[in-house]
Amino acid sequence: GIVASVALTAADQQVVADGVSSTALTAKLLDTTGDPIQGKTLNFSTNAGLLSSNPGTVTFATTTTGTTDASGQVVVYLRSSKQQSTATVTVTEPVTGISSNTSVTFIAGPATNVSIVVAPTSVAPAATASVNIQVTDTNSNPVSGQLVTLSASPNNSGGLFAATVVTTDVNGRASTTYQAGPTVGTDTLVAKLAGGQSNSTNLAITTSGTNQIGRIALTLGSSTAVADGMTKKAVNATVK
Repeated sequence: GIVASVALTAADQQVVADGVSSTALTAKLLDTTGDPIQGKTLNFSTNAGLLSSNPGTVTFATTTTGTTDASGQVVVYLRSSKQQSTATVTVTEPVTGISSNTSVTFIAGPATNVSIVVAPTSVAPAATASVNIQVTDTNSNPVSGQLVTLSASPNNSGGLFAATVVTTDVNGRASTTYQAGPTVGTDTLVAKLAGGQSNSTNLAITTSGTNQIGRIALTLGSSTAVADGMTKKAVNATVK
């Protein structure tokens, strides 16, 4: 029959972005009466991940081909990349140019890594520092919706977190603050995942180099200057 349409569907809309996981894609070719067409070659391409018409014998690549069976169908396989992305797979009947596409999202795998960064790394007693968390999978993809437990051990200053449990956002990030206690020393801030993975960083609580700027006074050498774009006047700044 005369080719009228081709449809493409994915067995899974989401696949883990690990470079190994895959999903089957089925294309179906129909004629003008809605009957399947057998023996036609279809071309497949993807903008992310890799395709194969037979994972056991055919190398994965960005393009592949297949021949429709008695049901007018061709099954190919899409293997994920190691980075989070969305693959748009297109199937085309080369004679007519009739095509169709479908999308498969490569998502992060299980959380395996957590990092914790404190800024600044040194504060005065009772001062506050920002705490930033990043959670990723084994391929460094950010993992959202992860609960991270925060603690200080040792907690030499007697400090406190504004929140001891935070949840990562769509970028795998979470943040809170930590208020140092009244005692000088070093607090070790620890971030821990539900799976047991953890990481830590140190915050120094010290009275050295923590004086605050009260104001800055500016003194002009002269209150007037020639508007010629060349004349220079001295400006003195005094920090108090």
